[in-house]
Amino acid sequence: MAPKKQLRLDALIRVSQQNGREGESFRSPQQQREGCEGWAGANGAEVVAWHEGIGRSGKTMDRADVDAALERIRAGQTDGVIVAWLDRFSRAPVREALAVYDDIAAAGGKVVAVDMAGLNPEDPTGEMALTVMLAVSRMQWRKTAERYDQTRREAIGDGKAVGGAPFGYRFRDPTRKNGGRGVVDSRLVVQDGDAEIVRELFDRKAAGATWLELARWLDAVAPKPNRGRWARSTAKTMIACRTYLGEVRHGKHVKAKAHDPIVGAALWRRAQGKPGRRTPRGTYLLSGLARCAGCGRRLRGTTLGRGTHRVYSCDGPECPAKATIMVHLLDAEVTEQLFAYLDAFHVRAVDDADLDEARDDVERRTDELEALAAVVPRHPAAVGAHQARLEELERALTEAEDRLHQLTASLAVAGPDVRELRDDWPSMTLAERREVLRAGIDAVLVRRGPSPTTRLPAADRTLVLFRGTAPDGLADGGRSGPVTTWTWDDDPASLAAAA
Repeated sequence: MAPKKQLRLDALIRVSQQNGREGESFRSPQQQREGCEGWAGANGAEVVAWHEGIGRSGKTMDRADVDAALERIRAGQTDGVIVAWLDRFSRAPVREALAVYDDIAAAGGKVVAVDMAGLNPEDPTGEMALTVMLAVSRMQWRKTAERYDQTRREAIGDGKAVGGAPFGYRFRDPTRKNGGRGVVDSRLVVQDGDAEIVRELFDRKAAGATWLELARWLDAVAPKPNRGRWARSTAKTMIACRTYLGEVRHGKHVKAKAHDPIVGAALWRRAQGKPGRRTPRGTYLLSGLARCAGCGRRLRGTTLGRGTHRVYSCDGPECPAKATIMVHLLDAEVTEQLFAYLDAFHVRAVDDADLDEARDDVERRTDELEALAAVVPRHPAAVGAHQARLEELERALTEAEDRLHQLTASLAVAGPDVRELRDDWPSMTLAERREVLRAGIDAVLVRRGPSPTTRLPAADRTLVLFRGTAPDGLADGGRSGPVTTWTWDDDPASLAAAA
């Protein structure tokens, strides 16, 4: 007689709640494993695969663990599934559970429930027992769900938050309850410092900021303690969160005026509009023009502290003398030097085909940059490559914009009178001011001060290189290349690259 074939089974290990609690019916993963292994050892079977799901509900059979086991049965890799208790297989409606049970049987597999292993579902009594036990499991799930819903309804009715406290709030009493489940008082209280950041976040979104810009702004004003970066999805979730209106909610249960709001209804509604288009230049007038004298690379506009101080700063890792300067000081100095140099500005005629080509190039490169910026790499190894590619595309876009500006603008030096430009400047948009500056300036060099405690006037640290006066290494649109340190004295003509 041929030896009996050893039964190969896939074990389903399931716990509904992330914290490992399901009330009185809680079955720990370890208990389930021991039950499956004990039955297999006593019956000459082998558990060949484990499908463990923590936080996986049994209220439906549309589950990854069931699908994976069924596919393995159909492929002949296993002879069925085993569960320590039948309710680990299903708490779904009986008809849904029986449909999956029949699919397993049709594929040549079997379902072993250790707690009812003495019954044979293929005979009338066993079939009735299986159907009744599945119905009992479903009834237990519904009772648990009703208790859970009642608890949440009562909590919302008392104005308590279900889940964590959103950024900008704290729990009234965050002391953990005995047993570590929940806090003493989960009603929300405004956290003043963080609440100010939340309000500005809504203001920025209402003004047209993109999700990426909001995330990077949060990095600057509310850095995470683990040096992690804010995700665009987190900023999006915050903007959509009605908790900031003073509401608490869970599912269909809602209570208005449960706590003090951080944002008003009008601002909340304005912030729900579509995000703006990302522009690498942001709101910095000299982005793309300001250059570090220590390495020749572009200075980046950014914020310090809680976002109240804006600076142009060098972030080149190989720069021997990184320059940093306050935005308002450099903007004012460069603008004043331009006024001293110009007395008129006019737009010259250009070939329409060249102009259209330049505009198309800017639009194409903008789309490429925005498409890549919308991607958030998941693997740590991909973050560096993603950032490098973003910077490459930003440089290419800046070069394309430079060409467009060169085609649409030029200088005309006609004398010292710049009253017309001075009068128009306050009413000009940021883009119009940039166009004027780019038409007349190749680059603005900024060198590091003598020490962090010594404050020099911006004029003593700045060299404005007007159109046509910058050497090739500075007038090349900022292409990447070797680090070059630039020096000069009181005479701009003394500008030279350090050896």
